[in-house]
Amino acid sequence: MANHRSRLLRRVVVVVGATLAAFGVWLIFDPLAGVDLVVPDGPGSDELHRLTPERVLAAAGVASLAAWALLETLERVVRPARRLWTVIALVVLVVSMASPLFGVGLSVTNRIALILMHLTVAVVLIPGLPAPSTPRSAASREAISTVDR
Repeated sequence: MANHRSRLLRRVVVVVGATLAAFGVWLIFDPLAGVDLVVPDGPGSDELHRLTPERVLAAAGVASLAAWALLETLERVVRPARRLWTVIALVVLVVSMASPLFGVGLSVTNRIALILMHLTVAVVLIPGLPAPSTPRSAASREAISTVDR
């Protein structure tokens, strides 16, 4: 029970941390550096919308919660879930880069800010959400090596 509680707390902290990290990138670029950050309306659209703090927090929060939900689902269905979830998370990261890289009408600075927001969320979520790997004890390593002989 304590292990479940600590895992839950750790994952809540990671989700909040990823969300606040994206907001931190927005803070640096938009109000502090004076870059008016915008995002395309959708794939291939040349209509741009202002990137508000609410949009940053909502997008990063929803993405983080979706990552957590997927991990929880995979942990119930697949062994080892961590490896599969990490591959899926990396694929989602690559796909999410389409908008900052190829969005029409974005300045170079705007692209850099969006890319950094995506990477920042990924850098917090990908190593933080899965349960940390537990190193094998000396007795466990010895038992495995005995079986291998």
